[in-house]
Amino acid sequence: MELNYYDKNAQSFFNDSVNINLDDLYGTFLSPLDKGAHILDAGCGSGRDSKVFINKGYKVTSFDSSAELVKLASKHIGIQVKLMDFSQLDENNTYDGIWACASLIH
Repeated sequence: MELNYYDKNAQSFFNDSVNINLDDLYGTFLSPLDKGAHILDAGCGSGRDSKVFINKGYKVTSFDSSAELVKLASKHIGIQVKLMDFSQLDENNTYDGIWACASLIH
């Protein structure tokens, strides 16, 4: 799949993914983290997971490599999503947890 697929199909991807319930995965991921922990949502797509984490009281930083999904996710979650890819991530000891749900397959 070409990487600009998500720019070309951002709205349909957003619509198809934004309401998927991943409560079981969230519980497993969040269980070792303290409330208010800082989570990196790497390849956040629609922002669905970031929104859940924010609503549960976590600090969240999100990024995606699709400019169109960054716009949609930023609006959806109410924070500015960074436009970047994994190769641009250059931070150490910043996050308490890194969530990369289905984003590493690309």
